[in-house]
Amino acid sequence: MDITDLIEISEIINKELIFVNQLYNRLDLRTQLFASEHGIACPSGCGSCCQNYEPEILSAEANYAAAWIIKSNAGLSSLFKNIPDRKTCIFFNPQSPEHCLIYNARPLMCRAFGFSGVKDKYGNHKYKSCNLMDVKKNLTGSFIPIMAEEGITLLNNCTGIEETLPVSEAVEKAWQKLSFLILFSGLDDNPGLHPRVTS
Repeated sequence: MDITDLIEISEIINKELIFVNQLYNRLDLRTQLFASEHGIACPSGCGSCCQNYEPEILSAEANYAAAWIIKSNAGLSSLFKNIPDRKTCIFFNPQSPEHCLIYNARPLMCRAFGFSGVKDKYGNHKYKSCNLMDVKKNLTGSFIPIMAEEGITLLNNCTGIEETLPVSEAVEKAWQKLSFLILFSGLDDNPGLHPRVTS
């Protein structure tokens, strides 16, 4: 995602957006290499992990997703009014190939699920696939991306005391904050950056 148009909003948010972008790019590269080298893939057309689950995320990830919505698809902000009625993640879309309306800005949990591992009590990396994946391999080794390590990296580089919120609530909160900052930053004359505020 090109976030350069949002740099003027806030120095802190700018640093977080750049950091999260770099973290996501690095994780995507590691998980793609890992998956291709070991023949790991989601079942065709699945999306089950999105259908009945809503991850909790940090504000830095929410800011990133909100910035992506503002820059790339401002119309998605209309989803926020339906949050109380949700039964699943509000960004889940069974009709799209990725099953996600914010796929390019999806959180760490969504990027790494099924393509990362855990550390055992001895510090060894062990692959943990999704139950629906057809993976018969018992993979171990430091080549396996570890989701918890990426989360710790993210947490250590966020500002302030971080709470996690469900992705829909966190992104709505971040979208409101960024919309407010954009309104008073002089960037609001660019229709691609300034979403319509919903009541």
